[in-house]
Amino acid sequence: MLRASYISLFGILIATIACQKHAVDQDADNHNAREVVAFPIQSPDSQVVAINQVNRKLLSQEIVVPTDQIYTDTFKQQEVLPPVIDILIVIDNSYSMLEEQQNLADKLSALISDLSEVDWQINVITTDDTCRRLPELPLKPDTPDMEELFQKAVNAGINGSASEVALVNSVDHLRKTCRTDPPWKREGTDLAVLIVSDEDEDPDSRYHEKPEIFFQDMSALGYLPGQNLKVYGLIGHPDEPCPTVDAPAITYADVIKDSDGLWGSICAPDYSPTLAAISRDIRLNLKIDFPLRFAPVLSTVKLELDGSVYSGDWTIVGQTLILAESLPEGSTLTVNYQVESFRLLQLSVGSEDYILNSISIEGELVDPTSYNYDQVSNTVLLMFDPVPGSIIETELIENQPLLTQFPFPSVTPKIISCFIDNVLMESEIKVDRGTLTISPTVPAGKTAHCLFSI
Repeated sequence: MLRASYISLFGILIATIACQKHAVDQDADNHNAREVVAFPIQSPDSQVVAINQVNRKLLSQEIVVPTDQIYTDTFKQQEVLPPVIDILIVIDNSYSMLEEQQNLADKLSALISDLSEVDWQINVITTDDTCRRLPELPLKPDTPDMEELFQKAVNAGINGSASEVALVNSVDHLRKTCRTDPPWKREGTDLAVLIVSDEDEDPDSRYHEKPEIFFQDMSALGYLPGQNLKVYGLIGHPDEPCPTVDAPAITYADVIKDSDGLWGSICAPDYSPTLAAISRDIRLNLKIDFPLRFAPVLSTVKLELDGSVYSGDWTIVGQTLILAESLPEGSTLTVNYQVESFRLLQLSVGSEDYILNSISIEGELVDPTSYNYDQVSNTVLLMFDPVPGSIIETELIENQPLLTQFPFPSVTPKIISCFIDNVLMESEIKVDRGTLTISPTVPAGKTAHCLFSI
C-alpha cells in the first residue's frame, strides 16, 4: 500500500506541467485558457496521470417561508394521471409448490386485466432467504415477451427453504438489503404485495403473528396500510381449510385483512378469478396523492373541486393530501389552508435522482446540525422556526456514486502522489494491474493529477 502523503527524503524538485482546459470565450479570438500545475517530483523521469471524477449535477430550489395567512395550492387532474403502482409478488419456492407455481405462471393477463390505464411494474421475489430475483425484472407495460418472462419468474423452482419468510423478504427487498437483487421500487408510488404460499410466515420470523410490527416497518418506508399499501394473497386461509396446506396462514391472513386486501385459496384449481378481483381492487383503490407546498394546520384545510365544496373523503399525511377516489379527468382541485409553523420542507424531486447537499436562508449557509434530512421521504425537518417571508434555498446534488477506481498504466510505481489544485491529497492509493484505487476518493467534478516513478 502506498501513501499519498509521501515526500521524498532526497529533496523536492518543482516541475511545471501545463494542462489543456476546455475552451473559454475570453475575447473575439476565442483563446484557450490553460492552467499551470506545480508538483513535487522525486526524480526527473517521473510521469503524470490525470484522474477525472464524475461531475454530479446540482439543482437548487427556493421556498418562501409563509406567514400565518391562508395559502392555496391548485392541482389539475391530468397532472397526476396515470396512476402509478408497484406490484411485488412473493412466491413460495419450497418443495411443495410445484403445482401452485404452474397454476399462477400463465395468469399474468388476469392480474393486469384492469390496469390498462395504470403505470404499473411487477417484480417477483421468493420466500426463501435469498430473495432471489430474475435479472429481466421488473416487468412493465412495454416489456417485450412479458408473459414468457412472468412464467419464468413465477416458476421459481422448489429447492428453496421450507421456512417461508414472505414478510421479511418484502421489507428487506424494499429496504434494498436483500442479498441478490438490486432496488426496483419507485418513489411516491402505491404498493401492492401479493403473497403466494402454502405455508404461513415462519415462526422464527420477526413478523410471525405480529402484523403491527410489519406495518411499522412498512410505514418507515413510506407505505401506510389501506392507503398506499395493500397486501393480497393466494394462501391457505384459516377460514377456508385446504387439504394441501400443513398449517393455516394466520399471519398472512391478518396482514391482508389489516391492509384491506383480498385473498383466494392456494388450493383453487384456477387462480384467474382471484387475480382478476385483485386487479380491479388495485385499480379502484389507488389513492391520488397531492404534495402540498407546506405542512398545513389540519383544522384549516378546505377543499374545492371546480369551485364547489369537495365532499369526498381525504386525509393528510405529512405534507401530502390523499384522496379516497380519483377525480374526474380535467377537473381542478383547490386546497386552502393555514401554516402555523414552517419547519418541514418537502423536496420536489425523488431521492433516487437527487439528494440534499446544503441549505441556505437569505444566502447564509445553515449548520447541518440544525436540521434533520430523511433521504427515504426526501424531507428536511428544521430545528428552528425560520423568519416569515425569508427565502430558503435547498441545494440538491445528483445521487450518483463517486468513482473509487480509475484506469492506470500497467506498471508498478515505486512512489506515487496525487494532487488536486496543487494540494497534496491525504489519501491511500493502491495500484494493481492497470487499476488505481484511491480512498478517500477524488471529489465530484474534480481532476487529480497523480505523479509516479517506476
